[in-house]
Amino acid sequence: MSRLLTGRRTLFLLFSLLLSLASASSAKQPQQPHLIFLLVDDLGYHNTAITNPTVNSPTVVNLLATSGRELLRHYSYSVCSPSRSSLLSGRYPIHVNELNAPTVNSSLGGVDTRMTILPEKLKEAGYYTAAFGKWHLGARQTSNLPSQRGFDYHFGFLGGGEDHNTQHSYEAFDSIDLWGGAEDSPNKERNGTNSCLLYGGDAVDHINNRVDPSQPQFMYIALQNCHAAYVAPDVYKDPNITDYPKNKQDFDRQAMEAMMTCADEVVLNVTTALKERGMWDDTLMVVSADNGGPQYWAANNYPFRGGKGNDFEGGVRVISFVAGGKNVLDPSLVNKPVKEKIHFADWFSTFSSLAGVDPDCSDDKDVPNIDSIDMSSILLGDSGGDGAGPRTVVPLSSNAIIVEDDQGVDWKLIKNSTIWQDTDTGFWTPETWPTTENYFPNSPFPSIAPLNASIGYLFNLNDDPSERQDLAIEYPAKAQELKDILESYSTFQTGSDGYQDPRYLSCVTLEEKIDETGGWAAPV
Repeated sequence: MSRLLTGRRTLFLLFSLLLSLASASSAKQPQQPHLIFLLVDDLGYHNTAITNPTVNSPTVVNLLATSGRELLRHYSYSVCSPSRSSLLSGRYPIHVNELNAPTVNSSLGGVDTRMTILPEKLKEAGYYTAAFGKWHLGARQTSNLPSQRGFDYHFGFLGGGEDHNTQHSYEAFDSIDLWGGAEDSPNKERNGTNSCLLYGGDAVDHINNRVDPSQPQFMYIALQNCHAAYVAPDVYKDPNITDYPKNKQDFDRQAMEAMMTCADEVVLNVTTALKERGMWDDTLMVVSADNGGPQYWAANNYPFRGGKGNDFEGGVRVISFVAGGKNVLDPSLVNKPVKEKIHFADWFSTFSSLAGVDPDCSDDKDVPNIDSIDMSSILLGDSGGDGAGPRTVVPLSSNAIIVEDDQGVDWKLIKNSTIWQDTDTGFWTPETWPTTENYFPNSPFPSIAPLNASIGYLFNLNDDPSERQDLAIEYPAKAQELKDILESYSTFQTGSDGYQDPRYLSCVTLEEKIDETGGWAAPV
């Protein structure tokens, strides 16, 4: 890929190095900042007040305006588990996991246990590590429990989804999926509370009562909001939202926005607790969606095309921002957007660098090394504003890739179809969506197949970020170039080489384990 690093890119890298050296001598950054990553599940691009002022989410707007920088080109995978696998392993999903169902009865999916993941790396630097909420990174292996993957503390659920109010798992024979806490076991006394309040509340309690502020902290807060089904406590519902399909639960825009309002309150409570403990000034926090919102239900990714489950920008370009205290994020950078391309995998090297530990994982035997790029100088330095960053290639999946050419044009190839869960999802939504009269599938939407079926879609994202003009016929050589680059990447998937973790030798079935625990989901 070295041919993609142009003279302009080399000059940028040299400038970034000089800037980093200058900053190191003058900035007040702490040696090891507290690091927090807060994921909001299935959050669409147009589902917060950052882009849509009608959504009641004042905390994220205020935090961004007073302490943050919006990430305009932050890329994830198009569905939940691969995004989380990439984030915590520092690998592209094509090098760790593109399977979204490591949840039910098998040990497939998640992150290969031979891979060092982010909390393990940060513990090398002396961090205390804690995880809250949704895991979805291998639910049926004891060896894949958060406590076995580097987290000192964990409270949440192991699968990919559950009832928001009862914690009953629709993926595990209607058992109750609630695991962790001090005993690292089924939490049989704590279910029955709305998941946003349950997991967000435990994160705040952790800051208030379990954290030593003198020790660097890593907190991974993975809310289940705003994942379907759309339910929320009435206190968060906006009574002014009346124009929505009340007879279709999946399309309940009022409940969906209420879930974001609750998530916004979690952000408020977490940052308030950090300030009260005297930790905020030394904290860097990332707030991000894990993938695009399901616009075929009640999410909205306007102005982008598509959503959860496909590789259009609406499925993979996620709403997100970084925020930090004055000792981490220089106040002069606040409210200046970051235009450079950042992949979920890049947080592994970025957080490792800020923690002062080498991110390299080449000692992980028989698995790919990390694909992560350190973006700390982009996020915390003056270089994060013109779009010319160190990442020129973004492999989104085994079917899609973005490649920046010598002139700084971002070309995007998508080979796969727009079908997700038997539904054509490659459509655009209006700015207000859904409404009683205008929602899918009762209203027709264009189903636009690629013009060149043998290669797929080709877009110029600089000129066409909404992906309305397929250029594969007009620029066949460029389409073929991107296809060749994508196919030049070797692939590796957890379980693909037949590796069986020696710690996972049980012959007990999940159903037997549920009977043994009295109705609680557990690793077998």
